[in-house]
Amino acid sequence: MEWLPYVHDAIDYIETNLLEVNGSQEVADKLFLSEPYLQKGFHVLTGYSVGEYIRSRRLYEAALELRNTERRIVDIALRYGYESQESFTKAFVRFHGVSPIAVRKNKGEDPPEIKQFLPITIEMKVMGGPRSNLKFLRKGRMVFAGFVRELSTDSLEEEAASFRMEIRRHFSSEKGNERVVDNQEEDSLGEFVRGNAIGEYGIILGRKREKTTYMVAGRVSDEELPEGVTQVSFDAACWAVFDTSGLDSAESAKTVSREACERIEKYSDYRPDSDRFIEWFEGIDESLNSAGNPTSIWIPVRKKELDNQKDKKAGKTIKPIVFSIVFILLVAGAILGITRAMKNKSAGEVETKYSGDHEIQAVDVEGTLKEVLLSEGLAPELCRIEDGEIKLYYLTSGDGRKETEEDHRIIDQVKRVLTEGGTEELSYTVIIQICSSDGRILFTEECEYHAR
Repeated sequence: MEWLPYVHDAIDYIETNLLEVNGSQEVADKLFLSEPYLQKGFHVLTGYSVGEYIRSRRLYEAALELRNTERRIVDIALRYGYESQESFTKAFVRFHGVSPIAVRKNKGEDPPEIKQFLPITIEMKVMGGPRSNLKFLRKGRMVFAGFVRELSTDSLEEEAASFRMEIRRHFSSEKGNERVVDNQEEDSLGEFVRGNAIGEYGIILGRKREKTTYMVAGRVSDEELPEGVTQVSFDAACWAVFDTSGLDSAESAKTVSREACERIEKYSDYRPDSDRFIEWFEGIDESLNSAGNPTSIWIPVRKKELDNQKDKKAGKTIKPIVFSIVFILLVAGAILGITRAMKNKSAGEVETKYSGDHEIQAVDVEGTLKEVLLSEGLAPELCRIEDGEIKLYYLTSGDGRKETEEDHRIIDQVKRVLTEGGTEELSYTVIIQICSSDGRILFTEECEYHAR
């Protein structure tokens, strides 16, 4: 088809420049086409004008930003080409049926539904667009029972179809089937298979490099199962459901499921939650679909924002641990310094400081300084001596991103206490540091401590 490569390139250009593209004329100019020619071909192959496609894609992406970010609505409106929040709201409501404020306020497990519009993929058919062949459903716990077999991953489609047909033929209600166990057990098993439509579902339970665990199954309730039947269950979850009723014989369910996972990850606010997926064979009792292609493929998914929340929660858990480690290391260093000082003292070394003609005996600087600060309610988290300097560490009163006014107030109080009184002839440099819970230094101040 003559239009096919041009429309493909037009969509590719729009998706690459979605926030900047100005309309159909710009796209036509980039492809060296006349604007009417591009519009006609685009509409024939997609059902949309170029302008409609750009607006629809922007409004869908804007809805995802409202759900997944804290960016202001007016900023999102400007980002997606609207002159004001009011014009954005009107367009948003017409397209999605809900307001931007409603989408922003309701981000829980049951948020307001937005109209999905994925990028259209041009092959020899049209995919994507509003809803297209993809929808998201929340299902309660599902229980399946059936027969499990290890199949070759390389020839999975052929072996799975053969496995399903084998089960159907073996347990067909028609007479003349070959029996492998005694008749009573076989009849009971056959009734279970037929009564629960075993074969209506095909389930990928696990994959290895060379083998795939595949189950020919039917929906059941929790009940006692005949011997030789395996039961698996799926907890309540959200599922991405792909309609594959028009699947070409040349396309495998494995290929479709892989492409489906890529589309979910790239173009929705969900991501696949498991390597397992379910094939549904509608009309399993009809010769039309006795062992053919699945009507739909079900992939379990989870919200991307839940992963972000988990990352944030993990960060909050890790920060105190990191700070504790830093704190322990600092304490260990202080203990080592004290030990060395005690050894020096026991060896008869006496630290002195000179001021003019006077020789002044050194004092227990650290102990005295701690007592002074403690008496004023300003005890630090940690106090240590490094290279002749005294370092005081205080934990910030804020969220750890930067120092606060309260932190500066504490520092001013500490400086006042350290410099008032005492003697200037015996003074020590003091470094005051404000730290975050993960051990980062947010602010440093220096002053002189006049020893008592």
